[in-house]
Amino acid sequence: MQVILYNSAIKLLTMEQNKQTVRVLEVFNFLLKKEKVEGVDDFCRKCEFNASAFSQIRTKNRNAPLSLQHKIIKAFNVNPDFIFDGLEPMFTGDISSKTKSNVKQIDSDNDVRNCIIVPLKAYGGFLKGYENSVYLDSLERVSCPEIKGTCFRFEVEDFSMFKSANDRDSFVPGDKVTTTPMNGFNELRAGKPYVFITVGGIILKEFVKIEGEYCHLRSYNPEYPVKPIHLKKIKMLLYIDLVTYKR
Repeated sequence: MQVILYNSAIKLLTMEQNKQTVRVLEVFNFLLKKEKVEGVDDFCRKCEFNASAFSQIRTKNRNAPLSLQHKIIKAFNVNPDFIFDGLEPMFTGDISSKTKSNVKQIDSDNDVRNCIIVPLKAYGGFLKGYENSVYLDSLERVSCPEIKGTCFRFEVEDFSMFKSANDRDSFVPGDKVTTTPMNGFNELRAGKPYVFITVGGIILKEFVKIEGEYCHLRSYNPEYPVKPIHLKKIKMLLYIDLVTYKR
């Protein structure tokens, strides 16, 4: 997967789009031709994506973020293998059977329970049901007025991100991180910790770099080495907004 970093001082008129972006546009054009969507606004409403951002994708000013790829897969029954590897068929079922993403967004007022608590014992279920509204509704929710929209709170389960007892930037078991979904790999910044939802588990690690088709991460604690993860195995990226320390 090609990752392009934008320099805010340079305005790029066009760019070489990655293969996943080309396939996302193929899906859009097919749906438009078959009159399953009425246009950009209707398409973006059904998959809950910003219309102006999608217009930039259509005019080759940006790539389709990972979040859009997953939303299209869920909203229109698109075959994931088509988006990621170009394998037919384009769809896995009736393309009219789904009209919107199952992940619900709610406003964050003081009396609104917008934060979904994901306890350690629920990590396995979350990996399978994080886009299933029925499953998400089964988890405890609390109010988090500091954050607008839906957020997720996870508990740190090991010492892989521990630096020292006096370092407030380290994490120990029992600490809790409150997170919000990110739009794609281009938002990652080297040297910062994030939560990665992968096919193998939920991990809290420092981002190092993306090289080729692999994402390189690092543990603060050298006793917990991390192998590079293939980009296709990363299902969701989460930004850490708040940390509640146990100690």
